[in-house]
Amino acid sequence: CLHRIRSGLEQGCWGTCFMFSVIQATGGRVSGKSESLWKNNKSVMFIFCFVSRFAIDSCVESEERRTKMREFQAIILAGVGENRMYPVTNESLGKAMLPVCNVPVISYVLHSFVRARIDETFIVTNAEIAKEISVYLAEVALPIKVEFEITTGDGSEEGTADALRALVDKIESNDVFVVSCDLITTLPLHRLADIHRLNDASVTCLFAEPQKVESDGPGDRRPKLEGSEDYVGFAADGKRVVLLKSQADCIDLDELKVSRRLLQQHPSMTVHTNLMDAHCYILSKAALLLMKERTNLNSLRRDFIPYLVKQSTRLPPANPTPPVSTPGARGDISLMRLLSVHDIQPVEPTLSCYALVLPASETVLCSRASSMYKLLELHRVVPRYLKKLMARAEDEEEAVTLVATTAAVHPNASVGPDSMVGVESTIGEQTSLKRSAVGSHCVIGERVKLVNSVVLDYVTIAAGCTIQNSVISRSAQVQAGVTMTNCQVAPSFTVPEKSAPKNEALAASDDFF
Repeated sequence: CLHRIRSGLEQGCWGTCFMFSVIQATGGRVSGKSESLWKNNKSVMFIFCFVSRFAIDSCVESEERRTKMREFQAIILAGVGENRMYPVTNESLGKAMLPVCNVPVISYVLHSFVRARIDETFIVTNAEIAKEISVYLAEVALPIKVEFEITTGDGSEEGTADALRALVDKIESNDVFVVSCDLITTLPLHRLADIHRLNDASVTCLFAEPQKVESDGPGDRRPKLEGSEDYVGFAADGKRVVLLKSQADCIDLDELKVSRRLLQQHPSMTVHTNLMDAHCYILSKAALLLMKERTNLNSLRRDFIPYLVKQSTRLPPANPTPPVSTPGARGDISLMRLLSVHDIQPVEPTLSCYALVLPASETVLCSRASSMYKLLELHRVVPRYLKKLMARAEDEEEAVTLVATTAAVHPNASVGPDSMVGVESTIGEQTSLKRSAVGSHCVIGERVKLVNSVVLDYVTIAAGCTIQNSVISRSAQVQAGVTMTNCQVAPSFTVPEKSAPKNEALAASDDFF
């Protein structure tokens, strides 16, 4: 009603203003007397609406502040790159600043928060990466308050719970988003928040069904499906998570042991083995306080979330009944009695875990740059969603330039529609780019072929090179005549001329220690 009133005042629709003012004041009850009063006293109502405008504007602004997801704060885990990203990432170039389509991957998470109208976030990282992120934030000027929590850890998944414990006292909201810096998704975050608030959950997770990936031929070693190695069990409603276990924690990888009590509570349960964990969670303040107490749980994903799921299903039976033996089999328990739910009274759990599962779709992107294979795959698919990903509001699209205006591309060079060239980069004659991204201040020589590859900033590639399914890190040099396939090149590394590396991580010998 308040929005309708203000809109009517701005457009001069005083009848609309009055009617919705009455609705607002009477709680939706509009009588014939109100209509008669408007018809017979238009001047009085005009004055009423005009004088009320300032109060109404104040109410609307207050309402808009409340509709912002201000009850949510956010935490981004942006530590040093994991071993799976070696040797492209190091202490000075963390995974957070690793570019996807010439945009730092953490920028996609920050834009998701801006679209969700979350105005405050904490970034957990080390001092070196914090400086780089600060420089980038100063350039893009996103409307979000960012505070850094400096950690001395290695930034891997182990120790994420320890990093969050240091932030518990700084969290003022009732719920907090905890997101990995490598998540790229077009999903409006309010959809996950709606599930969390509707069920008053302790934790709400985001999962996605596996996406099929394209192949570049017989030499392509990438997996053809993007999934996980976890068992995720849902209750009959399909939203509440009652089982979360890593396959690596199972003694026999082909067997999943389920407790008797869990079967009693949830005789109808669906278990998935191919869901991708997006590493996007909403934790309640109570869950954070519990994490602060459980200091033996080091990893958020591997320790604490499974702990919450397990605790949420631990309900003691109200009327325990001793086991009933069947004739001929000493100690055996009747299966019907085992699965019976009548022995357990419905008791509301103190903890509850829910999830949103995104189906495989071409309209919604949800993936993570968690490995080299996924990084290369994202360079294929992200250009189709880039306008949406870089938007600062829902239902809007941001203008995106694939080839920077300051880039020097030779007229005889071929840059595919799914390729990108950064600022101040040079593309030589008869050079071909297909599903590839070239960063800023790069020099690509003549007759170079780049296929499904990523070239970071300040890289020099000499003439006559063929590079496929590879990632070349900052300030690296590729000398003339190199044929490279499925390789990762470390920062400032020089690939010797006419070499043919294949399926290698190219780094100086000192980098191995």
